[in-house]
Amino acid sequence: MASHAPPMSQMPQETAIPEYYENSAFDTSGLYEPSTLYGGASHGSPDAHGAGQEIVKGTSLFALVKSQLDDVAARRKQGAEVEAEYEAVCREYPLCHLGWLEMSRYEMDQGCMLRCREVILHGLEYLPNNEALLEKRVKVEERLRNVEGVVACAETFLAMSSTRCVKSIVEAAIVVAKLGCGYQASALFAALLRHNLFTQGGVTLDYVRFVFKTEDYERGLALLKDSLAKLSKHGPIWFFTFSVLEQNHTARWCLGDISNRPYNRELEVHLTQALLCLPDDLKWKVFYIAAQAQLRSFTHIRLRTRRWKRYLLAYCAHYPRVVTVCFHYLRECARLCPDDYKWKVWLLTGRVLALVGRRRSAIRVGVASKRHS
Repeated sequence: MASHAPPMSQMPQETAIPEYYENSAFDTSGLYEPSTLYGGASHGSPDAHGAGQEIVKGTSLFALVKSQLDDVAARRKQGAEVEAEYEAVCREYPLCHLGWLEMSRYEMDQGCMLRCREVILHGLEYLPNNEALLEKRVKVEERLRNVEGVVACAETFLAMSSTRCVKSIVEAAIVVAKLGCGYQASALFAALLRHNLFTQGGVTLDYVRFVFKTEDYERGLALLKDSLAKLSKHGPIWFFTFSVLEQNHTARWCLGDISNRPYNRELEVHLTQALLCLPDDLKWKVFYIAAQAQLRSFTHIRLRTRRWKRYLLAYCAHYPRVVTVCFHYLRECARLCPDDYKWKVWLLTGRVLALVGRRRSAIRVGVASKRHS
């Protein structure tokens, strides 16, 4: 899919660290110098352990590092000063990301965000492609409102060209958008598209939501329908589609047309398609959403008729069918719903009964809902 976002190299430089980090109280001049934190210790070279290989989970050396860090954490809980011990572990085992993560967490707990960032950056000098350290850096840079740092992490993830990193890239792009740099966020999503990495339903849905919120609504709608055709087994995309279609129908409803409000034909078509595509364990939720849509329609026409009596005849002509369809959806939902979610169905049924004036039945259903919860 083509993107209209400009390349990153042509974007305005709007991502500098805020000015207050340039003050003397927040001196960052030594941020990228390893000697400022560890004094260039002899055991800090990559050849000290593992001959340049990362110490990964499941190895005996990783278990040893974790054991030492657990001991440090235990002494920390007793009130001991443990910063030097964290530094010693990181100096001894620089190719184990766990040490850097634990020390950065310690600095963050102390309120030293710049020091925390320094630790993460130092760890990335030894392990530049470690996903855990990069994800931690994204969170730290967000706290510091440093967009350039978040973008740098996203570009590192992109360079890996791995589907495992897609979620991290999407999260970084969303952080960039939250920090007010929509063009750069769009560029990151466009880079994902060029790499053909949108193969996961969850991250695709994140991108669709981003387009809806920050770009063009109609483009978001077209992208949603295109994604639905490619990921027809992914439940959350269907459910988000239902909410968008109901919102469209409600926004375009002519308030005086009582007969049109309950009949959302496009939503009904997609509900039927979802029942054909989704697995059996999700079909109950399709009926549940359909019943909710009918209930909202009924509420809208009821409120409209209460304020303007000239709509009373149209209301009396259409509301029985709305209630009948709603109960049909609820019966199917109760039939397919797992026992753990039965209470939700009973609760919604009680709301419908109360709206149609059958209060005693609503109370009995409410009691059943409480029994199932």
